[in-house]
Amino acid sequence: MKNIVLFFIKYFLYWLVIQAFFRLLLLVFYPGLAGQIGFGDKLLIFYHGLSLDLSLVGYIMVLPTLALLIFSGLRSSILPLFIRIYTIVILIPLVLLSVTNIILYDYWNIPVDKSIFDYLNTPGDMLSSINTWYLILLLLICAGLVITFGVLLFRILFRNHWNNYRPSWRYTILFGILLPALIIPIRGGFGMPINTGAVFFHPNSFANHAAINPVWNLVYTLTEAKSMDFKFHVMPEDKADEITAYLHDSFSDSTTAHIKPGANVIIIMLESFSQVMIQHREEGQEVTPEFNQLIPEGIFFSNFYATGTMTDRGLGSVISGYPALSKTCIFRYERKLENLPFLTKDLESNNYSSLFVYGGDIDFAHIRSYLLTSGFDRILADNDFPSSINRSNWGVPDEFVLDRLLDECNQAEQPFFHYCLTLSSHSPFDVPMEPVFEESSKKMSFFNSAYYTDKCLGDFFRKAKSADWWQNTVIILLADHGSRIISQVEYDKARFHIPMLWLGGALTDPGIVVNKYGSQVDLPGTLLKQLNINQTEYKFSKDLMDPTSRSFAHYSFPNGFGFVNDSTYYVYHYPTSKFLDLKEFKLTQDTLDGLAYTQSVITDFLNR
Repeated sequence: MKNIVLFFIKYFLYWLVIQAFFRLLLLVFYPGLAGQIGFGDKLLIFYHGLSLDLSLVGYIMVLPTLALLIFSGLRSSILPLFIRIYTIVILIPLVLLSVTNIILYDYWNIPVDKSIFDYLNTPGDMLSSINTWYLILLLLICAGLVITFGVLLFRILFRNHWNNYRPSWRYTILFGILLPALIIPIRGGFGMPINTGAVFFHPNSFANHAAINPVWNLVYTLTEAKSMDFKFHVMPEDKADEITAYLHDSFSDSTTAHIKPGANVIIIMLESFSQVMIQHREEGQEVTPEFNQLIPEGIFFSNFYATGTMTDRGLGSVISGYPALSKTCIFRYERKLENLPFLTKDLESNNYSSLFVYGGDIDFAHIRSYLLTSGFDRILADNDFPSSINRSNWGVPDEFVLDRLLDECNQAEQPFFHYCLTLSSHSPFDVPMEPVFEESSKKMSFFNSAYYTDKCLGDFFRKAKSADWWQNTVIILLADHGSRIISQVEYDKARFHIPMLWLGGALTDPGIVVNKYGSQVDLPGTLLKQLNINQTEYKFSKDLMDPTSRSFAHYSFPNGFGFVNDSTYYVYHYPTSKFLDLKEFKLTQDTLDGLAYTQSVITDFLNR
């Protein structure tokens, strides 16, 4: 039994070593890029890349483990023959893709993904740009690597493993256990399924790209491709672009200054806070009394909307001014992601330092890769908080996260940009506080968790007001999205109506209410205009404080979009191609505006 168990272990490690070899080859092939990374960080590339390597090897091991399960109890020469053939069959595409990744990185600057098939659709054009002898050399190198790994190394490692092999029912039991256990490396552990964002660890893009397994990445982007196949075309592209540009036009090149020049910026994104909730009283008790008490002290945006239903969509809208998509999230596509504008980088170019603080798993929904690409100097997540803190299901409770944010602000050099994402008001709503509302339903549990976060906010502001940075700081409170608990109708605008409140000593004229319709994508345009920083790269963002800008908000849900402005509100349903919540359909400019905007966003995403 020892020999066959040892074979399984060595065969697993054999594939891991091959992944590490190609990662090393990438570093050697680009000494200039690798030279920008310290030796310790080079080692971390292999460490962080191991998770995707393990996932790929887990997939590779499924068929050999199944073969071991079936044939290990039988006296047959089929098993070793199958393993040898299978190894060569897997090695050929693996080597080709790995070498291709190394060569193409010089042109693409990202790991190989599904877009390679766009070029394979026109092989003549692709091959015409490659020297024939260079192509032959590459093919010879690939063939040599397949022979080296698949014949020579395989023979050295495994030639004696079948000599004294005897069939046994014990093997059947062993591999019957190991086969389903492969799901652990495949998924990346026991938590959420692994994604490429899990390996991002460094502000240097090359370090992160080197950690990504190109074969895994190609398969992943292919499986995600269905999300990108959705197209929405209801009018000529130039007409849609013209209408969308009109929606973002302004008749004024200036706007009234409401904050001090060079102010520090803190954005606190509140999990699932909705406008309905902050206005709600349960048996006379406000759900968010602290938030409501702060409204007269700041600039309150009363008709503000989330662009989508998920945190990643909210982050992309606030930091990049990019609208949420119904079918996918731009975070999943490295090539598209790197073409976005970033609030972080625009502030950095004006000497702002940056920090992101979150008490949860930063690898969830590709958030880490987005934050690193957006240029945050530092990222603090669950593992950066003391282990002595009792975690909830989602991570570190908000009181500790906001305390850490306060400490970081107290220590930061000005000007600074700090972004904080709360989590305690996320289902299952477990918070370290005695219930204020009787927890007779999920709604009451949600209200209790929101009350807790609101209490933490109140404590934060009481402490912040005495800090020396307060007088030169604007603090923006807004939600990542609304809550389905508020409404069970997926497209109901109440689910997307969220609060946004600007506070801080840097406000020059607090006590203002902005009634103009807007959404999360409008934050970059509005904030940068206030800071006198160019915001023209944010093509879908308008200045909410400019009296001449258009009043409208657009949001997406999985099966359609909603559009609301001063005169109308409607929902378009993709599966039925019908307008909902519109008593009498008329093809007015308002309906054209929403259709054109949606078409422009989807087209921009597909072409980006």
